[in-house]
Parts: sequence; C-alpha cells; structure tokens
Amino acid sequence: MANFKQHLEYGIATSSISSGVAYAQFGLDPVQSCAAFIIGIIASIAPDFDHPTSTPGDFLFNCLSIILPLAIIDRFLKTNTLPLEMWVSFMAIGYLFVKYVLRTIFDKITVHRGMFHSIPAIILCGECIFLLFAHIEIEKRFVIAIIGMLGYLTHLVADEIYSVDWQGRSLRLKKSSGSALDLGSLRDYSTWVTYFLVIILGLLVFEDSTAIPIFEEMKNYFSVYMKS
Repeated sequence: MANFKQHLEYGIATSSISSGVAYAQFGLDPVQSCAAFIIGIIASIAPDFDHPTSTPGDFLFNCLSIILPLAIIDRFLKTNTLPLEMWVSFMAIGYLFVKYVLRTIFDKITVHRGMFHSIPAIILCGECIFLLFAHIEIEKRFVIAIIGMLGYLTHLVADEIYSVDWQGRSLRLKKSSGSALDLGSLRDYSTWVTYFLVIILGLLVFEDSTAIPIFEEMKNYFSVYMKS
C-alpha cells in the first residue's frame, strides 16, 4: 500500500484540482475554497486514523474533541431550551468524552485497514463535513463535502493500486488487495458502528438539506399513533 508521503501528495493534487473547480464553477469564495482544499488533504490521510500509533489518529481526536461539542451546541442553542452556562459545561464534558472515552472505544473496536478503508467510510466522511458547515448555503455544503469525499477516495484508490505487485513479468495481487474498497465484514463491530453512524448522520443531512425537522415529525407521528 502507499505510504504517508504518497497519500499526502495525492491528496494535495486531488484537492487542488477539485477546490479550484469549485471556486471557478460552483460559487465557493476564496476562503471556502481554501477550507475545502485543507479538508480534502485531511480526508486523504483520514483512512489511516485507525492505526493505533498513528499521528493522524491523534490529530483526528484532538480536532473532534473540539469540533463535535461545538457543532452540537450550535444546533441546540437555537432552541433556547437551556442557559448558556449549561451548554458551556456540556461542551467541556463533551471534549473530555470525545478525547478519552470515544478514543478508547474507537481503539478497541477498530483495526488498521478495517472499516476506515471502506466505501461506507467515504459516505460517513462526506456526511460529517456537510454537517460541520451548517453556517453556509446547502449547495456549497454539498460541494465541500464532495471534495472531502474525493480526498478520502484518493487514499483508498492509491492503496488498491499499490496492492498490485508491478514487478516481474506478470502482475500479482498482494494480500492487501481488495481490502480498501469494500463494504466491511458483518463479523466486525466496527462495521455495525459505521453503518449505524452513516444512517444517523444521513438523517441529519436529509433534515438540513430539505429543511424538514425529521425528528420532530417522527415524534409527532408516534404521538398520534400511540393515542389512536
């Protein structure tokens, strides 16, 4: 499989082209294009986050421990259901929970070249990026998410290319061949977790992109159903 330097080089190349096209053709401003470029690069090394001693893995959870609580707070502050002080406390708890609890669970249920090297992981990557850009227009959120997914896909394609032994008179597949672009194994906990997250985040993406409060609609539906 490709090494870190090669993944980074491919990620830079892919993100440069895709963010440039997004700026020229899809209405991203210079700041958004730069953000998409950086996200594409990060996504291109993201599949190696599941390596137990990887620098990308540490980087991922340091970022998530800050970004996820902020993203959740931004959603719920709009409801004005709780005082700001309680949300600040929630953010601190969320930071510790993501950085230590989720990281421990993540290390337990994942293996290198597991579900992070899979097609559902590409979808999950796009959903996360879309939801994190809740402050911009829907169309631009989709464009940035696609750029991130392309960066992620670049990593997996490179791994598949490097899983072929090009030396000698005939091509020979290495043991890692086919392990980067698959749908996961139902025998692994990480597969179930990944699909669960894809569904949950997919519902949130659907809610944002259609402006339909899906969870409130579901709640009302079941309320009416229980009364009938």
